[in-house]
Amino acid sequence: YPDINVIAGILKDYLRELPEPLITESLSKLLINAAKEQVQDQDLASQKRVLSKLLVQLPQNNRETLVYLLNHFLRVIAEKETNKMDAHAV
Repeated sequence: YPDINVIAGILKDYLRELPEPLITESLSKLLINAAKEQVQDQDLASQKRVLSKLLVQLPQNNRETLVYLLNHFLRVIAEKETNKMDAHAV
């Protein structure tokens, strides 16, 4: 499709209109609390373990969709020189 902004808008509308967010409300609270408790010098492997333990609690469809979207966002960010979409813009 020639206008990527239309596609992005449709995706955002779809995500807004889901009956339940991809990251459920209860898990969202746990993720926020975990982020607040993270010590700055905690190594990346420890942070990933905590995040993985929480995300596995998502319903399978939510988790798979979230993983797909995050991987897509990483691909978009990898092309930031071309598309001007860095992590902040995404």
